[in-house]
Amino acid sequence: MTEIIKSEVVKFVASNEPIEQGDILFWKDSQRPFERAGIIVTADCDLAWRKHWGKISVVPIIPLEDCLEELLAPRILSTHQKKLEESFHKKVTSLLTKNEGNSPSSEALENLLRIEELPVYFNSDKDLKFLHSCLRQIQGVNKFCSHKELLRRVEAFFNQGTKEDKMEDQLRKKIQQRFTKLPGDLLLLPSIEGLPFQPAIVWLRIIREVDEKNIALRYSEEKKDVAVRIGRLQPVFKYRITQMLAHVFSDIGLPSTYEEKIKNEIKEFILKI
Repeated sequence: MTEIIKSEVVKFVASNEPIEQGDILFWKDSQRPFERAGIIVTADCDLAWRKHWGKISVVPIIPLEDCLEELLAPRILSTHQKKLEESFHKKVTSLLTKNEGNSPSSEALENLLRIEELPVYFNSDKDLKFLHSCLRQIQGVNKFCSHKELLRRVEAFFNQGTKEDKMEDQLRKKIQQRFTKLPGDLLLLPSIEGLPFQPAIVWLRIIREVDEKNIALRYSEEKKDVAVRIGRLQPVFKYRITQMLAHVFSDIGLPSTYEEKIKNEIKEFILKI
């Protein structure tokens, strides 16, 4: 019999009940960030009429730490990319102009970011080496530290002279703002009994297929590479996730020229008031 769960988010489901949309799965032995837990999003009608061919669609549930590291921190870092590139270009240009009397072309500057390590000529400037490694990580070329740590280092780079405790407080506020204003493909669930991490984030951008035979309805059937069902979302959360999922994959973006035209039209209207 499945463990009894009492929660405003999750409800108890008996082991003899069939699989349904909103069921929560947990892979005890998995260490992969996006494959430790998930929520079934296959429609109940498909499950009831066996239209799913034995494949269950699941969206991942991830810890806040993984959400920050894999999703939010890279997004925050990307907002600093232009400023970091300007600092990198300025330092390289200054060094070459000082020692060689000429400034590098834009193509030469871009080529420096394509190579794994800067030439020895530039190694004397620690800030330049940091900017090079930092930009390559933001571009997804390589990774020399965690995204969270890189975010901390970037904040320190742009706020030299600021007290460490004040800088840490500013960084925490930035991260808090991101968590309180999550994008439309992320949903924070405050408590899911049975998971080793709480609270958790549902990421609707990734859907993977799980063989129905690899889902256990009883803890006694749990084994390697088999997920155990630990509960079912309360209806309001279940329907909220299906609503968000539909929006994520049906959302249509409008041309940037249209968006800019709307801004200008509104601005002209406001000036006439």
